[in-house]
Amino acid sequence: MELRVFERRPRWGPELQRQFLGDRTIQVVNCGLIRDMCPTDPGHRVALLLDMRHAQADVLQLLGNLQRHRTAAVVIVMIGTDDSELEWTIRELGAGDVVVGEVDGASLARLCRRQLLADRLRPENASQ
Repeated sequence: MELRVFERRPRWGPELQRQFLGDRTIQVVNCGLIRDMCPTDPGHRVALLLDMRHAQADVLQLLGNLQRHRTAAVVIVMIGTDDSELEWTIRELGAGDVVVGEVDGASLARLCRRQLLADRLRPENASQ
């Protein structure tokens, strides 16, 4: 599965590439533009890691669009502690996980793996 990372400066993209080195089932792709985050092929499932500290309004709009169009994607959103009051709004918009505050690379990789595995185990995705 492709894991698309949207962030201000390359931090998590390279770290996750290092964490998933040797794992051929996960391809990490850095996306500098929010429009590059959306899957264009409905049959192509993607995972999205969105750093909301980069562009809060754009991330919220993307989450709304994904929900409105019923786009099937694994979504993980990272927010700062100052924005922790938005956690449940983000979850209601379809995020599978919300990371509040700082996290280390190994923990973030575990979280991504857990979400990707849960997605693969869903009956509607078992054939993909």
